[in-house]
Order: sequence, then C-alpha cells, then structure tokens
Amino acid sequence: KIIIIEDPTNPANRLVTTISSYNTTTSVTLASTVPFTLSGNAVFTFGSDDTAGIESCWKFVTNSIFPSIGNEKGGDYNIMHFPAANYIYNGSGLTESNGGAAFRGSASIIGDDENATRITIASDAYFVDVNFIMASFYCHAFQIYGGKGLYRNKYSAEIGGNSTNRKLFDRVIMVNYTVCAIASNATDDPNFDVFRSKFI
Repeated sequence: KIIIIEDPTNPANRLVTTISSYNTTTSVTLASTVPFTLSGNAVFTFGSDDTAGIESCWKFVTNSIFPSIGNEKGGDYNIMHFPAANYIYNGSGLTESNGGAAFRGSASIIGDDENATRITIASDAYFVDVNFIMASFYCHAFQIYGGKGLYRNKYSAEIGGNSTNRKLFDRVIMVNYTVCAIASNATDDPNFDVFRSKFI
C-alpha cells in the first residue's frame, strides 16, 4: 500500500512512501523514515496506488469518441468517470503523450460528488499536464488533493480561435496544491469557466 504523510501546518513537510509491514491495529512499518518533525497531528492518506488504472483509463477515453453530453458543457467529451472513493495518483501527469493515439484535445473528468470522489496526487505533478491545443475540457463533481494542481496546458503559442469550446470546471474542490490549481501558458486561451468550485 502507498501512504502519504503530511504536516497540515507546513505543506512542504510531505512524505510519499509505502507500508512495508503491518504490526498492530495502530502500528505499521514504513519503507522510509519520516524526514521531518511534526508540529502537531499528521494527515495520513493510504491505500492502493491507482496510477496504472487511471493512466490506462485516460489512454482509453482519449482514443475514443463518445456521444455529446450537451453543448452547454462544450460539445463532445471523452468521459473519464470516477465513482465515489478515494483514488491515489502517483504519476507524472495525464498528457497527450500517454493519451490515446487519436487524442484530439477533448476530455472530461467526472466524479459522483465533490465530497465523495477524491483524487489524491501523491507525486509533485499536475493531474492533467498537456502541451496541446485543448478544444474542450470538462471537470465536474470531485475533489483533487495535493500535487502542483489539477490542470496545466504548457502550450505557449496562441490558441485563440482554435479553442471553440469551453474549459469548464464545475463543483470541483482543489485542496493543498503547491503551484496553480488551473493554469495555461498560452498567449491567448479563451473560454475558461469556473462554477461552484473551491480553492483551498
């Protein structure tokens, strides 16, 4: 099992390691020593590493064309659904490189509820980190915890009229990110909408 140990008073104090053995109902042995002193109670997140499954799902949905979920959300989306649970992602980010061969810059990440679906980023990465003209991107009803942020587009040229659809973030809670929750490096990247979301 993977485990993440954090000092809530200092976000820089963070250890990602594995549980090497179970001792008692209140004690485990870690594969690594905690390299900092806690000033209070620690925050623990542990469970199975879901990175391979998440990246496999991303590759599948970005290589397929699914029916539209409504023009009010920007047109056709390739849907990545996360049922209510806590997921741990420890990869370098979902990109056009590890996406499907037919990736055309459209994707959707949907949870069941922002208080029931949580994606914990164990690595020092953005969850979605593309360098590509994203025609449409939709995030709805989940919580993203840790990492550098939820979404970054490193494409630095003008996207402008190529981006005819929306990047829409609705009912998304972004917690303890270290850089920027939602970022674009483009000189012109229009149509970002954020509704009913929280930055914590």
